[in-house]
Amino acid sequence: MKKIIVLLALVAMVGLAHGELAEIIDNGDFELGSPGWLPGSVPTGWGGAWNGNGYFNADVPPSIGTQSIKMWWDDTGIWQSFLATEGQTFDFSVQVQDWSGDTADPGEETWDGVLAACFWTETGGLLLRQEFVLDSATMIDDIWYTIYGTATAPAGTYWGQIQLYLAGWTNAVPMNGSVYFDNASVFPAGRPLAPTPRNEAVVAAGTTTTLSWTNPPSPTGEPLSIAVKFDQETGGVLDPNFVPDTPIAVGTDIETLDLTGLVDLPLAENQLYSWQVIVTDPNNGGPLVTEGPIWTFETGDAPPVVNAGPDQHEGLDPTLATVDLNGSITDDGKSLMTTLWTVNPITNVTIAAAGDQVTTATVSATGTYTFTLTATDANGPIADSMTAIVYGDPCAAVLADPAVAPFLGDITGPAGLPDCKVTLSDFAAIAADWLDCLDDRLGCTP
Repeated sequence: MKKIIVLLALVAMVGLAHGELAEIIDNGDFELGSPGWLPGSVPTGWGGAWNGNGYFNADVPPSIGTQSIKMWWDDTGIWQSFLATEGQTFDFSVQVQDWSGDTADPGEETWDGVLAACFWTETGGLLLRQEFVLDSATMIDDIWYTIYGTATAPAGTYWGQIQLYLAGWTNAVPMNGSVYFDNASVFPAGRPLAPTPRNEAVVAAGTTTTLSWTNPPSPTGEPLSIAVKFDQETGGVLDPNFVPDTPIAVGTDIETLDLTGLVDLPLAENQLYSWQVIVTDPNNGGPLVTEGPIWTFETGDAPPVVNAGPDQHEGLDPTLATVDLNGSITDDGKSLMTTLWTVNPITNVTIAAAGDQVTTATVSATGTYTFTLTATDANGPIADSMTAIVYGDPCAAVLADPAVAPFLGDITGPAGLPDCKVTLSDFAAIAADWLDCLDDRLGCTP
């Protein structure tokens, strides 16, 4: 409870000490300004920050451009104000990421990223604070996720504010890691949001065949007419005039578009593409047309090629078997990639370094185990599996392995079965049948 009270007090202080107002927020991508600890260093155009468990960051790759905001505790945040009046509706958004390279993160993100839409009176009284939260349980390392929402200024509003901070602290984990924020925005409501591929993404040309987005709500509840424009930018530079006059598709309330048959597929490698969604609201006979932002993405990030290695036969010696996890991954390196070994069933198995391509696993019980190597980059997870069968002893494993040619002289052992060695027992078995007749059909007498 103490943590919550402190946070609310700090947020209230931010409201009373607001800085310069702006019609639409400035520097939402945090590219302007000198990096440093919050609140001493804040991006250009941002009104300020509270407390110091955050950093105006210049790390790459956890920044979409070259700079982002990093936070690691829920007593810290950053804010920017803008002019607003009663009844205005705004779309808020920001992108967040849990970076695998974060040394304070034990491997499972436990902070929720929060985007708050706030509206204040002229004298600094808080009228509304509406939170939009991304649950950390849904996050995969090194992928940018978009938090977005729509909020309407209540009566008495003089200015609005976007706030970014953390929530959802978990006592069960000793170190909670951090969350990176980038590409914050506030627009008048009515614009399409949450593009996939995300804006400025680098994607695989051969597998990118679909566009998707989120339409704004219709104030009247009428179906929205959607038009989608798409273009390949010559020379890899965005054309500010966005020349296509004719949409490649028009539909009603569509939020996904299959590019098959509409553009040349596969998309060309190492090219810049731009697209735009235009929304027309019938508005009871007085149509309102809203042109969405021009989103871009680059092609050239091929998915990783993953090979978990050949199947294996191993034996307990005497109580443990070692499985060599000799995975290989080929990747173009155009986006950050993480690797992970998993096993099914997980009981009786310990993987030495699950995040390494090449490692070992120890197994303490016989059975069949499936080991899966997964590589994840901007294209998502790609996986390959191999099977390891564990036997009661090494000899049983060797005899069952089709890749091993058995000794022809290994006829029998002390237990009456092959024992992976050629010994006097094998010679005795041969001698016992020396020159004997197997069957009278061979012209001899058994």
